[in-house]
Amino acid sequence: LLDDMLGGGMMIPRKYLLWDRFDTARAAGSVNGTPAEPGPGVRVVTDTGNKLSIASGVLQCSGGATGGGDPWCGYAGLLRVLGRAVLGTIVPDTNTADLGWNGISGSGINFTVRPSIAAGLIVTDSSIGKVVGPNASGGVSYQIAVVLRNTGAFFYIKGGVYGSNWILIWISVLESTSPMYAFMSLP
Repeated sequence: LLDDMLGGGMMIPRKYLLWDRFDTARAAGSVNGTPAEPGPGVRVVTDTGNKLSIASGVLQCSGGATGGGDPWCGYAGLLRVLGRAVLGTIVPDTNTADLGWNGISGSGINFTVRPSIAAGLIVTDSSIGKVVGPNASGGVSYQIAVVLRNTGAFFYIKGGVYGSNWILIWISVLESTSPMYAFMSLP
């Protein structure tokens, strides 16, 4: 998670408010309450099926979603600030993930990006899903950035069919909820 400004289509990092590289391996069922690494921050997890684990620097989910955003891994809420961004990498397979912001810890998804190998590139804008691009390729890394506006957000992607430069894929003009929670989940 970065506190960023956008200029000329490029991200110019100012400072990390949260950084999680998933350095320490964690068994399924033991990720909740562990520190973000190098931090600061603590992981807040909903994982009723004990499917989330950490291995080789990656947050992993085995066996697919339990449903309704479970499993979910998020962090403490942050006040909405123009230009604040959540950044992450998703490598889709049969279980793809959402990355973005929501307005209520663990529910109420507001702004997410999901590169799906079966359903296209899906943006969730104020809890409404929209297909905005082609299917993702399985096993390919896609970098995602969701940058907050005073109202709404900018959605970016790079990797796979989108190439090596950041591409603006959606602009939201909806919703001004604060605080916002950076998170990852399976739909």
